[in-house]
Amino acid sequence: MFSIVATETSVLTFVSIPGLAYRSDWFFLQLAMGYILGRTLVAYYLIPLYFEKDIISIYELVGNRFGAIVQKCASGVFLITRVLADGVRFLATAVIVQVITGWPIWIAVLIIGLVTLIYTLWGGMRAILWIDSIQFLIYLTGGLLIILFILTSSSFPGWDTILAGSKMKIFRFTTDNIFKDSWYVLSAFLGGVFLSFASHGADYMMAQRILTCSNIRDARRAMIGSGFFVFIQFAIFLLAGTLIWAYLGELELAKDRELSYFIINHLPAGIRGILLIGVLSAAMSTLSSSINSLASSTIHDWMKSNVTLAKSILVSGIWALILIIIALIFDEGDTAIVIIGLKIGSFTYGGLLSFFILLKSNKQFTKGSIITGLFCGVGSVFLLQSQGFAWTWFIIFSLIINLGVVYLLSTNKIKIFSFMAFLFICMSCNNSFHTPYKSGLDVLFNTDLSTIKEKKIGIVTNHTAINKEGEHLVKLAHKVNLNIGAIFSPEHGFLGSGEAGEYLSNDIEPLTGARIYSLYGKVKKPSKDMLNGIDLLLFDMQDIGVRYYTYLSTLTLVMESAAENNIPIIILDRLNPLGSGIRGPLLNVDYSSFIGMHPIPISHGMTIGELAIMLNEEGWLNKSLKAQLEIVKYAGYPNIKDRQGAFNIHPSPNMPNLETAWNYQGVCLLEGTNISEGRGTEFPFRMIGAPWIDNKKLFPKILSFSSEGDSISLISFKPKSIIGKANNPKYKDIECNGFFIHNLVDPISWTINFINLVSKVYSSEFIFFQSNFIDKLYGLNQLRLDTGNDAKIKKIINDQSLDQESFNSLRKGYLIYN
Repeated sequence: MFSIVATETSVLTFVSIPGLAYRSDWFFLQLAMGYILGRTLVAYYLIPLYFEKDIISIYELVGNRFGAIVQKCASGVFLITRVLADGVRFLATAVIVQVITGWPIWIAVLIIGLVTLIYTLWGGMRAILWIDSIQFLIYLTGGLLIILFILTSSSFPGWDTILAGSKMKIFRFTTDNIFKDSWYVLSAFLGGVFLSFASHGADYMMAQRILTCSNIRDARRAMIGSGFFVFIQFAIFLLAGTLIWAYLGELELAKDRELSYFIINHLPAGIRGILLIGVLSAAMSTLSSSINSLASSTIHDWMKSNVTLAKSILVSGIWALILIIIALIFDEGDTAIVIIGLKIGSFTYGGLLSFFILLKSNKQFTKGSIITGLFCGVGSVFLLQSQGFAWTWFIIFSLIINLGVVYLLSTNKIKIFSFMAFLFICMSCNNSFHTPYKSGLDVLFNTDLSTIKEKKIGIVTNHTAINKEGEHLVKLAHKVNLNIGAIFSPEHGFLGSGEAGEYLSNDIEPLTGARIYSLYGKVKKPSKDMLNGIDLLLFDMQDIGVRYYTYLSTLTLVMESAAENNIPIIILDRLNPLGSGIRGPLLNVDYSSFIGMHPIPISHGMTIGELAIMLNEEGWLNKSLKAQLEIVKYAGYPNIKDRQGAFNIHPSPNMPNLETAWNYQGVCLLEGTNISEGRGTEFPFRMIGAPWIDNKKLFPKILSFSSEGDSISLISFKPKSIIGKANNPKYKDIECNGFFIHNLVDPISWTINFINLVSKVYSSEFIFFQSNFIDKLYGLNQLRLDTGNDAKIKKIINDQSLDQESFNSLRKGYLIYN
């Protein structure tokens, strides 16, 4: 039982589980609850199969029933899954060992790999079981020592901060889509059930431990008991992560570095050493089991005859070398490492589990139907992932599809033909429906450009006008010999290096020699002289979908100038990274300015191309002019990666990613107040605060109006002058107390409530700037006038829905994408 727990735990638990609690709460326990039921299913459904015959590899059962080819297929899936998943575990080991010891990653991997290989080959399965058990106790002791150290420390702030921050919340009962939310309670629980059912029943590394038991009763006790021990273990490491969060004062740290940072900087030498031993123990317990099971499956499922101890040692050494290589080349990515490890198994576990479920059936199945079912089940996971389904559903759906295909193909030829035709149609529909996203720029340069080659072109653009290969519009135009007469740039300039509000001068574009005219300064609208000789305007820049992002204002003035001078304009459209949602109030035209000219909501859910049509047809251009407008639509169907990819080139210096843009919808309102919106830090619009705010006092009050999905933590920061991003930010070089915003469900309503709260608690310190800039941002003066009155604030938030309904009706006639 201890060996099972030690084998599955690895460094993933040591690194990522405390990190998950540090950054969020105890939601991971929902998965662990499912583990217990999943192991109970293994104990009573699969373990009796393993003890019916004298076997060493569980895939021998598959071979005995369905033949050697299917046995090798099952074993092959296991080998691929195991080596990739444990490559991730090796990476997790390297991450924490590197930070604690200062060793290079490759040295950490080699030392752990070689030491583990030695005792694995020397002692065999018996050594692994006993050493796993000792290692389990060591790293569990390490987790308990962290908890004890913090609870007895004078720096521990107490439980109030933890409880106020809802840091021990387990269940997530709200979701927008049960199938696309991994951590909704039902998704997580069922995901845990089937993940454990498959990993501990069909993955040889786990089943191998059960086969060492002397009888079914002992095997069941070990299997079910491991589920309860894993739950307790997760709870211990989650508690450790939560306590570290409180101990460090909610300090913002890099992903999966929280525990290692704490060990290095806050634990005394003796305890630090024990924790390092725990890390190495967790790493070796998994690695030794992996090497042993990979070698055993290779020998008994593939080699079978002429097996010698020398061959066994050689195979073990080869697998150890492969694991080491994968660990050295694997990339961390942006996802918590523990979730990467679980995802890898989720791709193949449904297929593996299906083999053992089919063993319980009396029906005869062909080898072809079983293998086809396996590939269809695994293939369905890729389809589910492309649709954005949560990984916790992968095993369930792939298992259903796998078994369905096997039963269907084992019936008769007519049904086989029907199934293959249906599968072909589904694949064709999927390929046509999920066409990869291409921007209007990509679309234009894949067409015949002869109609514009003879024209003198003015390009309205900035640094964001790049194609999927990263080439800029101006470079592409120059390569095909388009005649570029002038370039016009918006706020932040042609290179995107100017900070917000910085006036930029004109310049010369070096590649083409064309004059670059800045449309952000004294001149915001192209003059007749600037357009002299221009036959056509091309407009291309990546907007973020928020009203007070000034690229839309630049488009408006360019369209007006084009209409006045009878110059056609082609807009190369791009996706709206915030999607099609509508949020915030409509702007009252009395408060129209360059940061918001038109009666649209803060977040309008439209593309630049769609808005251009609206500007034309609604008569919102000066004197109701109409431009000669052509929209080059983007192609395909953008997914979340495409939306995130819109920030690969930052649309503006303080807009580094999609998370920031999401917050910006609301947090930008703080620019009309004396609260820092985070400019001058590495996290603009995610860090907010002021020197006069007591964030610990304010935090419980903030939670009173925060939504279920909001995630905010306490932080202190000191804005600095950052050239090109914030030359002179609010409270420059002054310590600010505030909050780090991880996620907000409704950034606009949350920020309104935040402003209202701060204005009441700090009535003598809080101010709206005398310019009433807040009115231009919000689009109305209501927010400024009603702040401090809870009832009125509630009303203006509720009234936003009326504006949103009105705008939704208006925009329907201008939407050009599904």
